[in-house]
Amino acid sequence: MKANTYKDKSTESLSKLEKTTVAVIGLFAGILTVLFVVTILLTFKQGFTTFLIVPFSLLPLLGLNMASLKKIRQELRARETVF
Repeated sequence: MKANTYKDKSTESLSKLEKTTVAVIGLFAGILTVLFVVTILLTFKQGFTTFLIVPFSLLPLLGLNMASLKKIRQELRARETVF
């Protein structure tokens, strides 16, 4: 397994990475929501299509990004308790 690379980064870069990750997760969740809505509307209009699989296949990426954000926040909290 890959070692935790967040311990090697400075607190400032971790804070910046946290803000960027939150923005990316929000944007990705918004786009994914729109994709779900459009896919459902197309399914009702045209019947079942293979495009129905796309939003479900992208959903794990959202979970991976959220897990990464959780690790970043844990590292930042660990550094706050030290000071």
